[in-house]
Amino acid sequence: MNGANDILLDVRGLRTSFFVDEGEVRAVDGASFRVRRGQFLAIVGESGCGKSVTAYSILRLIQPPGRIVGGRVLLSPPPGQHGAPSTWPLSTTTTNGSSGFAATASA
Repeated sequence: MNGANDILLDVRGLRTSFFVDEGEVRAVDGASFRVRRGQFLAIVGESGCGKSVTAYSILRLIQPPGRIVGGRVLLSPPPGQHGAPSTWPLSTTTTNGSSGFAATASA
């Protein structure tokens, strides 16, 4: 498979920060990558470089004082399932300031 239809996960401009008394700590600052069906992706780096925060952000599991402040994720349906890929923004917040998501699926 080649082309746009074989993209399983597309992450664009992911930005996640932690807001602490000392100010903003940018844990992930503009990460972008694409995973095609049948491929593996390994995110490697030294301790504290943002590997886990990247994964938690994609899964929308960031807890306060962390907040996803930007980016987009495109997740395509499994082969054989009908429907358009789901896209959700990663930069919304709830009224209490914690991470929140307007996880509206769109084509």
